[in-house]
Amino acid sequence: NERVRKELMRDISEILQREIRGLLGVVSVIDVEVSHDNSYAKVIYSVLGSAEQVEKDKEIIEKNTGRVRYEVGKRIRLRLTPLSLTACTNSGRADEQSIKTASFDSSSITR
Repeated sequence: NERVRKELMRDISEILQREIRGLLGVVSVIDVEVSHDNSYAKVIYSVLGSAEQVEKDKEIIEKNTGRVRYEVGKRIRLRLTPLSLTACTNSGRADEQSIKTASFDSSSITR
């Protein structure tokens, strides 16, 4: 489980830096919480920049959640590809009010 968590952190961070175009601020993957059976993962990330850049980057990441999930599925060999992206404010606390969490339950995905 810890191996999967670390690998997801590394891969998602790399995908956000290299594959997703148009990000204005600095995006950091803070943590990944993985369920015991690896069917669900919650990615907590932070965006460093002005308030305008943070909001724009949240929208870009939310729109590209499917692409991030696809890229993770290509890189990491698991039976299921779990992913949920949750934004954090610059202070490091989850910003529950200003962003919708893009959640995927692995039971709804077929490969």
